[in-house]
Formats: sequence, structure tokens, C-alpha cells
Amino acid sequence: MSTLTPTNTPAHDRLVTAGRLLRTAVKHSYDPEVELDWESEPVPGLWWVPEHRVSLYGTPLWEQMSLEQRIELSRHECASAHAIELWVETVLMQMLIRYVYTQDASEAHAWHVYTEIAEECRHSTMFGMMIRKSGAPFYGPGRRLKRLGKVFGAVASPTLCMASALFFEEYGDALQREVMNDETCQPIVRAASRLHVIEEARHITFARDELARRVPELSPWERRYVAAQTGPFAYSVVSSMIHPRVYAAVGLDIDEALRQVRANPHRAETQRWASATSVELFESLGLVDRFTRQWWRRAQII
Repeated sequence: MSTLTPTNTPAHDRLVTAGRLLRTAVKHSYDPEVELDWESEPVPGLWWVPEHRVSLYGTPLWEQMSLEQRIELSRHECASAHAIELWVETVLMQMLIRYVYTQDASEAHAWHVYTEIAEECRHSTMFGMMIRKSGAPFYGPGRRLKRLGKVFGAVASPTLCMASALFFEEYGDALQREVMNDETCQPIVRAASRLHVIEEARHITFARDELARRVPELSPWERRYVAAQTGPFAYSVVSSMIHPRVYAAVGLDIDEALRQVRANPHRAETQRWASATSVELFESLGLVDRFTRQWWRRAQII
């Protein structure tokens, strides 16, 4: 005998949301290997990230750099950011696989999770291809961060999974929305950003919807646990986006470049701006405590 889900319940609302997202996915899902022009050549004189988002923008070192050197730094920073995005997407897929393992695979909620995993696979391939296209090295996470990511992906609770996914997705979404509309950026980077923004919009909706449902059901201890973990996660991701070796790649002293980046108000503003939407939501859900704020301040998120 089949079991029907009553209407006007959280379970029913979850299925309605999943069904809507699945219908949208049918119309707006893309294969980056086919959709993007990987044979095109980079356009001389165009940036790989918006000029004002390059980490050294506005610093004394920046003023000493030639235009060619600045654009070259943007190329390496683009590759570095994509390497971290790829790594985080892989950790996220690990968490989603664990999550959907316990779900009813005959319902739309699970189907959407499988769809999201498939899209994240394509995004990871796209980021890898973009790194190859840039001609820059693979600036992946360090050994310690890789180990932490492996453990985090294996043990994170469903709520922590959604919170972590949402922070990273909204951080990247803010930056990529800017890139896709910036005509001073490379066409291939703009096209990849546009594709990612379209598909990530569904992932963000899903994560926000799940958090809004799950957080009120958490015990005080569980809420403190999620708050305690989101701080270090956000710090690890945000502080790793730009690998120190990118500065050596354009002929700069790494220690001096890092010192100026840490003191750069433009860089701090970028971190706050890209994180603002998630910070506001986490505050409203009670997922921020003193410990979280300490980590966020270290990352210049607040």
C-alpha cells in the first residue's frame, strides 16, 4: 500500500520545492564541454578576474606593476580560485552522496540531490578545463587542507552540509555574477561564470530551503555544533582562494605580497561583499556565535 505525504507539511513543501527545481533543471542544464568555446584563444589585454578584485589591487606593489604584469596576476588568481572551487565542489559531492544515501529515492527530493551531484560533476570538469585553458599551474589546496576536507566531507551532518554548501555557493555566486557582466574579462571566463550562475541558482535555493526547515528543529547543542564548524570552514575556503605561489609566478616576493594583501582594504571589502548574503542568513538563523565571528574576522568576512 502506498503512503501519501499530507499537504501543508514540511515534507510536502520539500517535495514541492524539489519538483519545481527539477522542472527548471530540465530547461536550464548545460554541458560545459559542449556549451563553451574551448578552442577560442584568450583575448590580449583582457582580465581573467575583474581588475578591482585582483588581490593586490590598490596596494603599493600594484602601483609598481605594469599592466601586463597585473593581467598576468589575474590569470594566475583565476586558476587558483578555480582549483579551490573544484576542491570544495568535490567535498560537497561527497557530503551530498552521504546525504542522499539515507533518502527515499522514489521521491523528487532525492532526484534533485542526484541532479545537483551531476551538475557539480560537470562544474568540476569545467573548472579543471578552465585551469588548463588559462595555462597556469594547478594551484590546489595544500596537503593539510586536503586531509581536513576529506574528514569534513565524511563526517559533516546534513545541516552542516547545507550550511557549508550555501556559504561557498553564495560566495562564488557573487563573484561570478560580476564576472559574467564584465566586458573587460576574458569571454571564456564570462561564459563559464554565466553557466555556473544559472545552475548554482537552483543549488542555492535548495540549500536555503533545507536550512530554513532544519535549523528550527535543531537542539541547542546541535545549533552550537553547526555554528562552531561553519566558522573554520568559511575561513579555510576564503583564505585559500589565492595561493601564495601566484605572486612568485609574476615575479613578486611572496612574503611582501602576502603582507600587502592582508593589509589591503580593497581585498577585505571583496571578502565582506562576497560573503554578505550568507552572513546575513546565518545571523537570522542563529548559526553565528562568538567562535564563528572570530574565524570570520580572521578571514575578513566581517
